[in-house]
Amino acid sequence: MKTYRFITALVTAPALFVPLVAAHVPDDCRVIDARDPDDHEDDVVVCRVDTWFHAPETDEPVARFGNAGALVEELPTWSTDAPAAAPDGGAGYVGLNILHNLPPQAGTKFHPAGGPTFEGTFTGPIDNLAVTLHFVSPNRQALQTLLPDFDTVLQLTIDGNPYFETTGGNGTKVTVDAATGEVPTVRFAFIGVYPTMLAQGADIDADAEHTIRLHIAPLRTGDETMFVYDTAEVPSGMVFNIEPPSLSDFTPLETS
Repeated sequence: MKTYRFITALVTAPALFVPLVAAHVPDDCRVIDARDPDDHEDDVVVCRVDTWFHAPETDEPVARFGNAGALVEELPTWSTDAPAAAPDGGAGYVGLNILHNLPPQAGTKFHPAGGPTFEGTFTGPIDNLAVTLHFVSPNRQALQTLLPDFDTVLQLTIDGNPYFETTGGNGTKVTVDAATGEVPTVRFAFIGVYPTMLAQGADIDADAEHTIRLHIAPLRTGDETMFVYDTAEVPSGMVFNIEPPSLSDFTPLETS
């Protein structure tokens, strides 16, 4: 992962360095201002990193079926390596609302067997996380024109602390993107992550490694959905620090 420690150090230096630094950040990086535009003490450089979801590297053959892998504590993760094409690639994880009744694991609200739960790390400060997940749902695809939105249960934790969590009975609504005959896709982005990191006292150093866990499942029983990943045909994944104009392609979810 590119952290650009030297650039980040300059950005957090006195304000007179900021115009110089902003002119020399790499093309896939940018300076963000977390709080006061006249106070550059909390400014930081964030860099875009594209990742793809992968089944865990394990000898457990069940791990490519995410629900079974979750029962043996083998969760899918992500990396900057693009997934392989079939038959070498391919993994699935069913969102089963009914399994949310299982006791949650320590530090989580939902049991990972109830829906896709991805866990991995990222080094450096985070401005946003933009998620793309492809899925198969016979009921939903049959009623595609009547179901433009997907009511979900979502949770994002960073270093064990909740940054986003579905509350109440209405779920978190995300838009389904699918042309006729194509694999349906949900795209959502957690925004405002860096100010939330500051508010929670997270380590924002360029070398700081953060453990991130993402959980998603359908809100309602009967809306069972197979989420597909780790395959070049429908490469589900997550982009860290995507450029703000590109966020228009995602359902925005404000962290706190």
